[in-house]
Amino acid sequence: MDFNVPLSGDRTVLDDRRIVGSLPTIRRLIDAGARLILISHLGQPNGRSNAALRMDPAAERLAAHLGQPVAKLDDCVGDGVKARLAELGDG
Repeated sequence: MDFNVPLSGDRTVLDDRRIVGSLPTIRRLIDAGARLILISHLGQPNGRSNAALRMDPAAERLAAHLGQPVAKLDDCVGDGVKARLAELGDG
C-alpha cells in the first residue's frame, strides 16, 4: 500500500487521500474473508529504524475509516512477525 502520507509536526496525518483511495479494495477483501497483510513505508529511513517514521498515524487513520482495529507491527521480518501473522483470522 502507498500509505506514505504527509504528517504534521505532531505526527497527525495531513492528507489521507492515499488511505481513502485504498478503502474499497480493503473492504472488499475483508468482506471476502481474506487475511490482509498491508505493507508500506513512511518517509525515507535509509535502512535504519526511525521511530519518527513509524506507520502509527496511518494505521490509526485506516482503523478510523474502517471502523475496526488495525494491528500494526514495527517490523516486517522475524519470529515476532511470523507469530503475529499466524494469529490472523479471516476477514
